[in-house]
Amino acid sequence: MDKFDCSDEEYSVLVEKYGRMIGSIAKKYVNSCREHDFKDLVQEGEMVMLKAKRMYNPNKGAKFITYLHTAVRRRFNKISDEARRVRDTKDKIVNDHIEQDQGLSSLGKIDSCKLFKNGELRSIIDEELAKIPEIDRKIIKMRSEGRTYSEIGKLLNFSGEYIKIRQNNAIEKIKRKLL
Repeated sequence: MDKFDCSDEEYSVLVEKYGRMIGSIAKKYVNSCREHDFKDLVQEGEMVMLKAKRMYNPNKGAKFITYLHTAVRRRFNKISDEARRVRDTKDKIVNDHIEQDQGLSSLGKIDSCKLFKNGELRSIIDEELAKIPEIDRKIIKMRSEGRTYSEIGKLLNFSGEYIKIRQNNAIEKIKRKLL
């Protein structure tokens, strides 16, 4: 017996009976929980199922399947929220360091960042910067020097709005690599 008081036979019966529902719910959360693949979510749902079996009280009027469905969705929402917080943190780190850059060679140098080990973040950003067009690198560098979109636009013969779009697209490319 494990901590969920369920034998292997009981577990098999529960998975056979409710596994498809858990899989169906997990499928809806795969995109919002990028750090977890479908199998991870199904496994997490099965753990919730075992806990729900232990906690379920039929005297409260709800059917077990309703109780289980709510419990699984609640757990997946929690996982999704955690994943979103991690992505938002990564986005903020990337944006802050691109905007604060004093030159392309120091872009992304984050010693206190625990999200990436051994300077991975800096090397990834440097690699991605090398892949974007030269004009986008110039725009990012000039923005980090404090120039406005309008100023950069005048220097490069583009509108300020076009410069803003180019910068945002370049930053998005770098962020996608990090996420």
